[in-house]
Formats: sequence, structure tokens, C-alpha cells
Amino acid sequence: MVRFLLSANEFDVEGIINSSSQFHWEGGKGWNAFHPVEWIREYIEYYKKVYPNLLLHDKNYPSPEYLLSKWKVGNIKGDGEYRERTEGAQFIAKVLSMKWKQ
Repeated sequence: MVRFLLSANEFDVEGIINSSSQFHWEGGKGWNAFHPVEWIREYIEYYKKVYPNLLLHDKNYPSPEYLLSKWKVGNIKGDGEYRERTEGAQFIAKVLSMKWKQ
């Protein structure tokens, strides 16, 4: 995430979606435990602290507020679980449908 944020000026960031994997999911135990999704907000707060300095190097860095507005939670309950229409899934569908109409 740190690498992504520090190179966010190179991307057209349309969404930041938390999701599970075969290794990490909500309810997993030990190494498989999924960390609370708030860590994304924490990292964007760190980004906010260095944002003025990043702008000195490139004006294309997205604002912390913009990045936060693009953060949604997707499927974090289990690997391959697609029945639930999470906020993240709905957001992806919305972005894709807007792209399709262009």
C-alpha cells in the first residue's frame, strides 16, 4: 500500500477496494486472519502527512480526500464468495458501467 500511495501520481485511481484472498479473510485464524479494514484509512492519513512534499515533485498526486473517497470494502468474508453485493462490488460495477458508456 505504501508503494501504491507513493506512486499514485502514475495512476488514474478509480477505486481502492479491500478484498479477501485464499490466505486472508474475515474470521480467519492466525496467519489467515484478515486485519481490520481501517488500516487503509491509517495509511491514507500517513500519506496526508507527506502529501505537501509529494506535490513539490509532481502536481498529479491525488489528494488524500480523493483517495479516501475511492476506498470501499469488498468481499472480506471468504475467498471466492461472490453472492453478497458489497459496497466495493457495487462501486466497481458503477465505475465499469460508466467506462462502458464512454
